[in-house]
Amino acid sequence: MRRDPAAGALPYLLPYVDVPWVEGGVANPMDEALLADAAFPSGRPLPPSLRAWLAYDISLLERHKWFTPDGDFAPRPLDQLVGDEMGDFWGAEFA
Repeated sequence: MRRDPAAGALPYLLPYVDVPWVEGGVANPMDEALLADAAFPSGRPLPPSLRAWLAYDISLLERHKWFTPDGDFAPRPLDQLVGDEMGDFWGAEFA
């Protein structure tokens, strides 16, 4: 992300859809207070890699609806994520 914020995050969609890691090439870090309390819905802590990503930029995850309207982190189950990105047929394969 830091090396090329405008690079495509989902290369399998190119050239049909360009999905940059960082929207507009300008990083939008998660608010420090929100990040300090961020955890998975299960209560488990975020891994250091995800915490570092959120501290740098949240625009890709915001565009793909990974946050509640209150700003809480709300990841989706794998089958829902795949279904949203690739269609219901493929989502069912990951249920």
